Amino acid sequence: MSYKIVKLDARYRYHQTWQYMVRWHGGPWTHSQRDQWLEMLHWCHTTWGWTVPAATSSKVLGNGDYSSWANRGWVNVKWSYEEPSDVRRIQYRIYLRSGEELAWLRLAHPVDQK
Repeated sequence: MSYKIVKLDARYRYHQTWQYMVRWHGGPWTHSQRDQWLEMLHWCHTTWGWTVPAATSSKVLGNGDYSSWANRGWVNVKWSYEEPSDVRRIQYRIYLRSGEELAWLRLAHPVDQK
């Protein structure tokens, strides 16, 4: 796979909720990149369970009182995702809560060495 891992800080949206962002980069969006994102999205669903998009999960988790939401399975504390609002822009991203989730993701989806 060809993706980039970004450690989030104050420059990035959702940095208060998620520690890492996985994004695809370079040139126009390709079918290969879309397929890689879908494959990783499916893996995250299978591994950690269903979640809502990052905009929603960040609001709930940022609230601090999310245990009832998480216990009901309405929001996932391990990961989230973002789809593009404009299909011409590459904004397919996966957000991870901590280094533990990042380590599992890297084992399952190694980055292509060029």
